[in-house]
Amino acid sequence: MWKLKIAEGGSPWLRTTNNHVGRQFWEFDPNLGTPEDLAAVEEARKSFSDNRFVQKHSSDLLMRLQFSRENLISPVLPQVKIGDTDDVTEEMVENTLKRGVDFYSTIQAHDGHWPGDYGGPMFLLPGLIITLSITGALNTVLSEQHKQEMRRYLFNHQNEDGGWGLHIEGPSTMFGSVLNYVTLRLLGEGPNDGDGAMEKGRDWILNHGGATNITSWGKMWLSVLGAFEWSGNNPLPPEIWLLPYFLPIHPGRMWCHCRMVYLPMSYLYGKRFVGPITSTVLSLRKELFTVPYHEVNWNEARNLCAKEDLYYPHPLVQDILWASLHKIVEPVLMRWPGANLREKAIRTAIEHIHYEDENTRYICIGPVNKVLNMLCCWVEDPNSEAFKLHLPRIHDFLWLAEDGMKMQGYNGSQLWDTGFAIQAILATNLVEGYGPVLKKAHSFVKNSQVLEDCPGDLNYWYRHISKGAWPFSTADHGWPISDCTAEGLKAALLLSKVPKEIVGEPIDAKRLYDAVNVIISLQNADGGLATYELTRSYPWLELINPAETFGDIVIDYPYVECTSAAIQALISFRKLYPGHRKKEVDECIEKAVKFIESIQAADGSWYGSWAVCFTYGTWFGVKGLVAVGKTLKNSSHVAKACEFLLSKQQPSGGWGESYLSCQDKVYSNLEGNRSHVVNTAWAMLALIGAGQAEVDQKPLDRAARYLINAQMENGDFPQQEIMGVFNRNCMITYAAYRNIFPIWALGEYRCQNLNRDYHSKVDKTSEKKMAGRSVGPAEVVNERAEQYQGKVTGFVIVTCFVAAIGGCIFGYDIGVSGGVTSMDEFLREFFHDVYEKKSHAHENNYCKFNNQGLAAFNSLLYMAGLVATLIASPVTRNYGRLASIICAGIFYMIGAAVNAGSINLPMLFLGRIMIGFGVGFENQAVPVYLSEVAPANLRGGLNSMFQLATTLGIFSANMVSYATQTLKPWGWRLSLGSAAFPALLMTLGGYFLPETPTSLIERGLAERGRQVLEKLRGTRDVNTEFQDMVDASELSNSIRHPFKEILHKRHRPQLVMAILLPTFQILTGVNCVLFYAPVLFITMGFGGNALLYSSVLVGAVLVLSTLISIALVDRLGRRALLISGGLQMIICQVIVSVILGLKFGDNKELSKGYSILLVIFVCLFILGYGWSWGPLGYTIPSEIFPLETRSAGQSITVAVNLLMSFIIAQTFLYLLCALKFGIFLLFAASVSVMTIFVYFLLPETKGVPIEEMTLIWRKHWFWKKILPTDNQ
Repeated sequence: MWKLKIAEGGSPWLRTTNNHVGRQFWEFDPNLGTPEDLAAVEEARKSFSDNRFVQKHSSDLLMRLQFSRENLISPVLPQVKIGDTDDVTEEMVENTLKRGVDFYSTIQAHDGHWPGDYGGPMFLLPGLIITLSITGALNTVLSEQHKQEMRRYLFNHQNEDGGWGLHIEGPSTMFGSVLNYVTLRLLGEGPNDGDGAMEKGRDWILNHGGATNITSWGKMWLSVLGAFEWSGNNPLPPEIWLLPYFLPIHPGRMWCHCRMVYLPMSYLYGKRFVGPITSTVLSLRKELFTVPYHEVNWNEARNLCAKEDLYYPHPLVQDILWASLHKIVEPVLMRWPGANLREKAIRTAIEHIHYEDENTRYICIGPVNKVLNMLCCWVEDPNSEAFKLHLPRIHDFLWLAEDGMKMQGYNGSQLWDTGFAIQAILATNLVEGYGPVLKKAHSFVKNSQVLEDCPGDLNYWYRHISKGAWPFSTADHGWPISDCTAEGLKAALLLSKVPKEIVGEPIDAKRLYDAVNVIISLQNADGGLATYELTRSYPWLELINPAETFGDIVIDYPYVECTSAAIQALISFRKLYPGHRKKEVDECIEKAVKFIESIQAADGSWYGSWAVCFTYGTWFGVKGLVAVGKTLKNSSHVAKACEFLLSKQQPSGGWGESYLSCQDKVYSNLEGNRSHVVNTAWAMLALIGAGQAEVDQKPLDRAARYLINAQMENGDFPQQEIMGVFNRNCMITYAAYRNIFPIWALGEYRCQNLNRDYHSKVDKTSEKKMAGRSVGPAEVVNERAEQYQGKVTGFVIVTCFVAAIGGCIFGYDIGVSGGVTSMDEFLREFFHDVYEKKSHAHENNYCKFNNQGLAAFNSLLYMAGLVATLIASPVTRNYGRLASIICAGIFYMIGAAVNAGSINLPMLFLGRIMIGFGVGFENQAVPVYLSEVAPANLRGGLNSMFQLATTLGIFSANMVSYATQTLKPWGWRLSLGSAAFPALLMTLGGYFLPETPTSLIERGLAERGRQVLEKLRGTRDVNTEFQDMVDASELSNSIRHPFKEILHKRHRPQLVMAILLPTFQILTGVNCVLFYAPVLFITMGFGGNALLYSSVLVGAVLVLSTLISIALVDRLGRRALLISGGLQMIICQVIVSVILGLKFGDNKELSKGYSILLVIFVCLFILGYGWSWGPLGYTIPSEIFPLETRSAGQSITVAVNLLMSFIIAQTFLYLLCALKFGIFLLFAASVSVMTIFVYFLLPETKGVPIEEMTLIWRKHWFWKKILPTDNQ
């Protein structure tokens, strides 16, 4: 019984780069299999043979039977069948997807790839058998069971008329018929064996003119076998390899498959090699020709070709060329001195053959040059090591199914299928259920990347770079391909977003960079990408295409598939690594998009060159454009493509395209207008991506119904007509497509169509709220937040603590201003009038400090800060948060030094202005820094460290002022100058702290950003959070004028908050209490101990309240603290106003009892402020803006805060004098308005990831009415 073996060597002559990962081959074991197993195999074979003329494609049942025995199969879910009038529900689709992925998981190999049939062409196996027959290795390499299965295959795919086609579904051709007839003869079949099949085959050949009408490739194979004369071949001179490379016809400029086939052909032609003339060969000379062999006109035979084979007729210029070479050049090269040139050419050819062999581990680029190279190595030396190294790799190309053993078009399609399979499974959004499957697939992708360029001078060998590329099959094969690299890169990037516990460690970023380098290097000047290399010559070179059977083989043309795959991969890469070669990536994408648009057909389709055909090409065309944001609503190209696809939809709901579309280049339905699961899936994927559901979802529902109903009982999908193609005319099998693409299409359908209106679904939940009640974010983003990995690390705590020192400086400068204004020496030096008023006991209690100069001492800081924050915004955005923090520290130090050394009022004011600049830079950067560094679930608490540091700064300032007031006459200088110490700490912190990941990504340093994020979160599994940052950065970088952008309607809620929240914060009146606490305590009769009372009581209460806020803000939420704090402040302010109004006149002093009572309510007021508006007035604005307007929004917040602080500072003493105790009622009224505003208009932001914050506005009862719709 046969057994498929995976990732094994088994021969000392095998070479490998990755321990044979991806290798697949069949081995016969006579002792394997139970009677039931053997019976199942025979039943599959018989069923195929009985139906071979109806269903020409095998279903890969032998592999499926083996894996069903080896792999654990979970219970199959019930099959779903949907009536024509039934709705397609999400449950139906999910059930179908689970059944499909469950089954597909069972046929995954242990090394992570999905093995499968990659046969189809009927001219491959003959080359192998002819070569093995010539070299005498037929019976050594192939067992009797191999030969039996090969004969089975050839008989199974013989057409009813007796001939064989170019491929398994094609009509009979001379090329296929002669070669397969010869193959059967070499495999031991007699001229009249096979129950008449051999005779029928021979009759077809003779009735269509005999073997002289075979194509040029067939002539070559018959010539080396000895059943055709070399003089009947058009010349294949190896001297072409000696031409200078600048000539357009140099083979190095040809498509690699073309040159690698004609390279060994030219070697064999140059030598005129003919194998041993056996009795079978002599018999074939009699069987294949309509006239005796010695009477054949070989010169005439050179240009003969059966009409059934003639896909690409030779143009006249080609006939002239071959005749000239045959009649004139070849006679010269066959004799001295021309023979010397011939020998040199042959040596050059074999040198290139060996290079190809060695750098593909003797797999070679394809099956044709594989066996030709092997033959050349034997011709050069029958006992050579090279020939022995070739032999075990033969099995890499052989595949067994119920139709027999075939030779595949490659050594498999392992990487190609696996890349698609990964994307399909991820599209289902059922990742967690298939973690082991994805983990194995991920391992395969990582193990299959090409890690090195080929050795030597690549130009000499005409090779492109390959380091970082992904091949079509295996790493041992090694040839780089543009779309395989793109699909491999896409798969690797998608898997990097999934937690590593599910899919394993992500691929190293350097390897991704290498892949991007390969893709960029393969782009042609017109923006398109070809397959293996750049397009090196001109389309007119197709005039010398000698292969009558194939079209467009001479040069490597750019294709929509390769170009689209490159666009999609680069877009995905740019999201995760936006800074890597940004200009080149952007230019590559832009040029590629233009290319795709330029080659679209007038009917809206794209021709698919590598699968059937217009549905395939149009899927790629649409997906490439969709990747850059184009849809059928904003792109005429996408709209036309959708119209084209919809026009081809069948009554069944599906699409079914014949391989005739490929060769005729005109869309052709399958016979009987049948639908095909693969064509249907491609059309669905294109339409879903284009946004068809927003226009009319019914076509997608019908297509989904067809796919669901097509699924088989075991979860597999049926094998229908052949779907792969190459060179326009030859079909090839992609056995995995029947599983991959229906799963992918239904997955996209489920996630993007049945659930496409995610936000409206959230809105339906929010509609359950009571009118006027704001709703938390849980329904919107908790699910996203839960995907964020990591923990609270010591690193993030230390980082936030050091950054929050900026708040300490800010608080110190607020507190110290009140402290020094209570010192007589300071007032006598700079504000003598105030000093005089203070000295007169009869002075009005409310008016004794009413002096505009003293007010300016305080307010100048805020006005300077307002100006500075507008400057700080572009610095923060373009140079990073730390740049602004360092600038703030430097300004603080300069200001502190100038203030401490002031000898006059202008100098004092200059120092305050410099400190104001520090305030502007610091308030702009530090809250944003804290919000971006902190985890989403602790952002409120960690951000509140800024307010805590501020309160500690105020407390420290008051204590320093209390201590220095006795140091006359220079104590005030020490108080003002002490601000330099925390400023120095903050500046040093700016040098040693890490920049925020968001800022690094925004500035193109994505790799560093990820490293910092991993360190902050204490884990490498930061894919989801990192992706959100990258997405936000991508949008941010598209916004060149953030202050202009912030005025857009979509940012209206955040802009309102940026203006009103800091305004309300200042209008609480707390600044007045904090700025003038010592003055107020003196005014209220506390005398010389006023500063001590202020320092201890106010400072302690502020610290306590801020600690309460830190503990509760991420548990209770922002709204609960703001509302409770607001109510407490209103009550306290009213009581304070009443006490002052009744018991504290213009020239009175409070009694001790009322003084204590007043202090209690002032402290309760400060307590309410400290756990609510104090910290949250900074926290909320710093977290609600999207990245593209975050720095601008923070600038507006700080500017408004400082402007209001300036206004209050400048007017408070005047208002205190004019309104007296009524000023507290004014602030109470302001806090009442604030509290009502919060209750109705501020949504909860607790726990919302910072890059997902914009979602909360779309579900708020009021703001969703203001925001523009998606269409707007």
